[in-house]
Amino acid sequence: MRRLNKQATRIFDKITEDMDSTGYKKIDNTNGAFMPLVVEKLATYDMGTTFSLCHYLKQNGDLCQDPEMVFIRLNDGAVIPMMFQQYPGIYQESIVYNNGWKIKKRMQSDHAQFANMWLKNIKEQQRL
Repeated sequence: MRRLNKQATRIFDKITEDMDSTGYKKIDNTNGAFMPLVVEKLATYDMGTTFSLCHYLKQNGDLCQDPEMVFIRLNDGAVIPMMFQQYPGIYQESIVYNNGWKIKKRMQSDHAQFANMWLKNIKEQQRL
């Protein structure tokens, strides 16, 4: 499994710190210049905790992911992307639990590469 690089991991940690008891956080430091980032704590497993990071856009009154990624922060601090989706019609799970962990190595590597760039952009856009 490909982990986020050190810089992206630091950004991820900054984004997910200080989550309230609801497991929800919205980051919007740009006065509408960029889409806010919505962060949700999804679940905790014996190996780590999963988080969703998502930009939403409105399309015909519906909120659509642009994009959303799900990550697992392992107990050792490593962060690994597991899922990517984007409107319209892209949904990719690169790590799935179904009677054991199944990893689509090439897709998961692509998700990590994208996440490294995306998190850097979020840091710059949201002035983190």
